Amino acid sequence: HPSRAMAGDAKIPDSLRCIEEHIREQLAAHRRARMNYLGVFTVVVVVDGLAIQAMLHFWRRYYWVPSLFSGLMATACTCWLVISAALGDFKEGFCGPEIYVKNCNRWLKLYHLQFNAKTSTLIDNR
Repeated sequence: HPSRAMAGDAKIPDSLRCIEEHIREQLAAHRRARMNYLGVFTVVVVVDGLAIQAMLHFWRRYYWVPSLFSGLMATACTCWLVISAALGDFKEGFCGPEIYVKNCNRWLKLYHLQFNAKTSTLIDNR
């Protein structure tokens, strides 16, 4: 049997439409979360780089207090990046929506269904 998209099919039960809509909403939430994470990640990387530059600039001129403050800022940003990587936030932040769709399709496969992320529809693979 050829695969067919279920979104416009009048014969599919409401329970499948509810599942499809739920997956769509969750995928949208994962996409928003990725954009938020990428925004925070970008700010932390930029601040880290600027703090390291400032620390080196002040250290060469023997301004100890600004150098210390810049060093603490750079340390905090670098620690956040390392902890984020260690906890798996990098993977979730950069690949979250794809991971979600892959996990959904793993359990939908049991029911001969598949979610197409590009069209946001369930596909019947029977």
